Amino acid sequence: MMWLLIFGMAGVTYALRVVFLGGGAEQADGRWARWFRYVPASVLPALAASAVWGEPGPDDGRVPRLLAAAVAVGIAQLTKNTMATLCAGLFALWAVMTFWP
Repeated sequence: MMWLLIFGMAGVTYALRVVFLGGGAEQADGRWARWFRYVPASVLPALAASAVWGEPGPDDGRVPRLLAAAVAVGIAQLTKNTMATLCAGLFALWAVMTFWP
């Protein structure tokens, strides 16, 4: 069952890359065109959520990542600036990981 899931995810990833690199996103119309427009905006939050809520590593818990994510969300709400959000979140993660007891 696990291998079926892995191969299924690999197939979906490959198909999306072929469509985007092959220029299929520009040629899509209607419902698919709207769907393709939201894909880039959904990738970054999905990566961030999996990094925050994923399994903790051997040396860290979930608390430092949650604190850094809270800082990043606060900066995002205040500034509406992606680069400021990324920098603040990374700095907060570094600070918490360095100075957390």
